[in-house]
Amino acid sequence: MVIKKSAGSAFSQVVEICHTKNINNILAVGKVTGHLTPMAAYDMANFPDKHGWRRKFRLAVVALGKSWRSNLFAETVANNRGYTLKVFDNEQDAKTWLFES
Repeated sequence: MVIKKSAGSAFSQVVEICHTKNINNILAVGKVTGHLTPMAAYDMANFPDKHGWRRKFRLAVVALGKSWRSNLFAETVANNRGYTLKVFDNEQDAKTWLFES
């Protein structure tokens, strides 16, 4: 399923679909066009709480672009809050992690 919308709208739509269809493994692919500041990363980690994200969801994020590593702080913050999320720079590694268990 491909969803192209603003981050908040897309996030809400994904949560709704996952709740309805009892889906827990989620793959998100997007292009990173600039460096993510620590504050922006911290704010991104607030998204799950604001949009009804379940703690049992597993999210693999493929951040395409030269600045993908700037998303690693958001991964750490989300994991510290009890969410299972991992950032990758390629889709194959993300799929392997997502479906390994």
